[in-house]
Amino acid sequence: MPPAQKTVVKKEIAEPKIVEKKREQAKKNVAKITKRGKGVRAHKVWTSVTFKRPHTLRLAKKPKYVRKSIPATNDMDTYQILQYPPTLQNPKVTKAIEDNNTVAFVVDLKSNKKSIKKAFEELSKVKVQSIRTQITAKGKKLAWIKLPSNVEAIDVTSQLGML
Repeated sequence: MPPAQKTVVKKEIAEPKIVEKKREQAKKNVAKITKRGKGVRAHKVWTSVTFKRPHTLRLAKKPKYVRKSIPATNDMDTYQILQYPPTLQNPKVTKAIEDNNTVAFVVDLKSNKKSIKKAFEELSKVKVQSIRTQITAKGKKLAWIKLPSNVEAIDVTSQLGML
């Protein structure tokens, strides 16, 4: 048997049309860049001595498991928030009830206006217009609860057993 002849594959030179198209595209790109300008920016003036890192994206945490075995509970209920009304012998309290349609309560020091409002509405079933809080010199917190004009403060105080 005669030895097998090796077939030699010659690499063909790229077609002249394709080369021509690439050259034209390169010329167009150069023209675009020169038209657009070099994109030189003015230098930003730094007014601070320290460099502060920019804010980056902070995604919400999605833990695989809960770290606390028992979730925190609210220790204060309605009766712990609204402790007791101040004495009605105090002229400020009676004047507030009669003239300003306002009810006064001694409340827990840790309670805030939202919790006081929620507790009072739950207790008296009356909407609250506004609440002012005051910490007295004796260290007690007073809440002045203003009621809407369609509700009488005297009726609410008698319903709650303050009178």
